[in-house]
Amino acid sequence: MKFKLSLGKKKKGFDCSIIEGCKSIVNKLFGSGVDKYFKAVNISIIVIFVTVLNYIYTFDLKKLKNKDKNLLYMYYGFLACLVGFAISINWIYFEYSKNKKKRISPLDVKSN
Repeated sequence: MKFKLSLGKKKKGFDCSIIEGCKSIVNKLFGSGVDKYFKAVNISIIVIFVTVLNYIYTFDLKKLKNKDKNLLYMYYGFLACLVGFAISINWIYFEYSKNKKKRISPLDVKSN
């Protein structure tokens, strides 16, 4: 006996499923292709940056101990690294979008 699965057939009723609707909303918000990943990374960098700034502003500078000062310096160092990471990610996106107009992707591997 052979059993046939109807995976490829459309169901009656709604043509668009919930998952396809969510995908179309995400594509409208972030774009499609590699662009949406760059935008998602930029949004996450902004969220992390604001969170760390909130931690820094909650410190009371008058009542800081030596251990807390080291933690505060660590937060400042993390912010500096985060800014450097954001600059490098946006530089990669800039090069990608510049080469996209030429139809050459910097993310492609060239082989001989």
